[in-house]
Amino acid sequence: MGIGKNQYNLQIQNFSQLDINRSYSCTFGVDSAKKTFNLNEEDYQYPIKRKMIQIKPHFENDQVKLVIHFIKVWPTPICEVSFEGINYRSNKTTTAKTYNGKLYSVIITLWLRKHDCKGLMFVVCHIGNQTIAVLKEKLKMCQVTDCSVGGLERSYL
Repeated sequence: MGIGKNQYNLQIQNFSQLDINRSYSCTFGVDSAKKTFNLNEEDYQYPIKRKMIQIKPHFENDQVKLVIHFIKVWPTPICEVSFEGINYRSNKTTTAKTYNGKLYSVIITLWLRKHDCKGLMFVVCHIGNQTIAVLKEKLKMCQVTDCSVGGLERSYL
């Protein structure tokens, strides 16, 4: 598609991680140009699928631990966790990322106090220019006196 004199856009249908870090060339008449598409957090966003997100809340060391695992993701997700109206975006979450091929595998962990083991939890993640409501869950992990793992009412948004 022409955008001006001697300027054109290259549009790749069904762009995937196999197209990353590859050289592409475009020839028009006697003019030729070559460009390598390098993976960066500004220009590329991997389409996230529900099956690529694992969420595990459980009781550990006298606290509630929520683990959100993005199996394949790009760029790094920034998640906000709201529990009973309190936002735990940065002060109680840790993020660990490793490479999964050319993409990331990211694990976000949130620790809540023992008495925060019952209530409504929302998880919203920002991935590039996309905002995903990952989880709406009613925690019921403190039951009787031993605070063992009880029931969960989970609904994915």
